[in-house]
Amino acid sequence: MRSKMLNVFATLLFSVNQWLQVILITRMIGLYEVGLFSYFLAIAAPLVLFSRFSFSDLVPTQRRYAYGYTMFARFRNILNHLFLLTMVGLAVFLELTLYETVCLILFSLFKYYETKEDFIYTENIAESNIAFLGYSKILKSILTIILFAAAVFLTGSLLAAIISLAVAQITVYYL
Repeated sequence: MRSKMLNVFATLLFSVNQWLQVILITRMIGLYEVGLFSYFLAIAAPLVLFSRFSFSDLVPTQRRYAYGYTMFARFRNILNHLFLLTMVGLAVFLELTLYETVCLILFSLFKYYETKEDFIYTENIAESNIAFLGYSKILKSILTIILFAAAVFLTGSLLAAIISLAVAQITVYYL
């Protein structure tokens, strides 16, 4: 029960984190940048959903059929690499300024690592390691909001804010 409550708290903290990101971009950087951030989310979201391919459901349920983690991990890595390649292609071919292109590529890198981390969560769900999920989400939320807030307050730049998201995500992934 404690693990489940920890996971619920972590999910709520993560949600507050997402909310604070949009508020900070809107209040500290500007409406154009929050629109740009939303645009990046709109471009990336369908591709992220496709690259995740519902593995959070497949790995735990298919374990009984002897489909191993390795098969899912390889397929997921292929889809994730295709996601990053597609996003970089879109960033180059969309009519964006250099600043916007760099922001979209870094945002794509952030989402790439977020998807890689999601697969780690999937494996822990399959192993019923709910406490790990909770602690990981709490750590990710705290690190993300500290880096994000510092980037926004110190620079007032969407680029710095996106870099902070990528740094937090990559750090949590490699921990």
